[in-house]
Amino acid sequence: MSREEILRRVRAATADIAGPPDIPRRYQTAGSAPGQTDDGLADRFAERAGDYRATVRRCRAADTAQVIADAVAARAARLIGVPRGFPAEWSALLPHPVADEPPLDISTPWTEW
Repeated sequence: MSREEILRRVRAATADIAGPPDIPRRYQTAGSAPGQTDDGLADRFAERAGDYRATVRRCRAADTAQVIADAVAARAARLIGVPRGFPAEWSALLPHPVADEPPLDISTPWTEW
């Protein structure tokens, strides 16, 4: 059977389908499990991030920019790539934030930043 014949049959069989079906969401969402709190979720994230040797720093939302700036300063970083969608208030204290527009990749020489 040729590719075209298979595709013709699939199209014929699905011609009456207008869009994706509704999927019932019966699973529990974050924070909805009995005894589950945002702190519990944060604890679990910190534990799992630790498996990757990542450092997790907890802070109040109002202190986020300072915590990020302190982490950058501790590494003496001069240029910081800031991803699309990164809140501007979080990068406000960074020495030289560089917008990731267009997205940087491994082949982008740092001199082009």
